[in-house]
Amino acid sequence: MKAVPDEVAHGELRYVCTGCDDDPLRDLKPQVGGRAAEASGGVVRAVEADPSAVGVETLSGAAWSWSCSMTVVYRPARAEDLEFADALVVSSINDLTVRHNFGQMASPSQPNFQLFSLADDPDGLWVAEADGRILGFAWSWVCGDIWFLAQLFVSPDRQGGSIGNELIKRTLDHAEKSGASNRVLITFAFNAVSQGLYIRHGLFPRFPIYSVSAPREHLVGRLNGPQFECAPLDEEASTLARLAQADERVLGISREKHPISHQRQPDARLQPLRWS
Repeated sequence: MKAVPDEVAHGELRYVCTGCDDDPLRDLKPQVGGRAAEASGGVVRAVEADPSAVGVETLSGAAWSWSCSMTVVYRPARAEDLEFADALVVSSINDLTVRHNFGQMASPSQPNFQLFSLADDPDGLWVAEADGRILGFAWSWVCGDIWFLAQLFVSPDRQGGSIGNELIKRTLDHAEKSGASNRVLITFAFNAVSQGLYIRHGLFPRFPIYSVSAPREHLVGRLNGPQFECAPLDEEASTLARLAQADERVLGISREKHPISHQRQPDARLQPLRWS
């Protein structure tokens, strides 16, 4: 790890750490001219009994150095990582939605589809970790001609550094290897930081998806047109083939890698809609 001088002014050395993410103060131990130094907000100040003795010349000409104890490692995800990664995703989403006054919106779940993707195509799952702690998680999968970035999250206390950029580079390598021409993802419309990250890497907003709700009693009296009846769906090959055909016509991809297919509970049944 090393840090490079960025600017010297008013007796302060402003630094840019080339190896750390987010807040270097957590891990940097600076020295200026062999003396201990204080660091705050990207600024190093030499500590002297007489502060006036420390000037621009002292800082710019001093033999300054510091070490970083935390190294972020980017590696393919393993099965045992996925529950920790899910907890990170939940905390990141809730941190974002609470800051935007929407309250907590995410809750933990079993990583069934992540496990399926790991077994099917492990190149799409990556973690960023330091000192045994997972700081970031990226997960993409491919179905036909579609590459889908399912998740890319960084721990709230490590956002604002290079972790997101490093993870998205690896997921885009996965997209390149797949040869898929249609690359898609879904993100919150109010998450300007994430949208900026994706746009910088060539992923541009296509259309907004709005979330709307209304009390049931307001809708019941306004139902017009054909009504539907729900009936249990058998899992015969012919039925599943018809569902796959419908998916391909509507969504452009088959059902075999649809997340819902791998997140069903053992006693859950698909419910088709039939004209009454």
